[in-house]
Amino acid sequence: MVRDLFEAARRFARSLINGRSLRAALETALYAMGSGVLFYIVDVLLMRWQELSLG
Repeated sequence: MVRDLFEAARRFARSLINGRSLRAALETALYAMGSGVLFYIVDVLLMRWQELSLG
């Protein structure tokens, strides 16, 4: 079962790359992670600091 999960993850990663260079895929992944971190900093931390958070 674990082997099937790894195979599915490998197929998913290959479908994302799909003819692109590995460097382009890595740059896209880094950009997405950076966007997520920026969203967290702005939306969660700054909104809490200004007491604008919903929670």
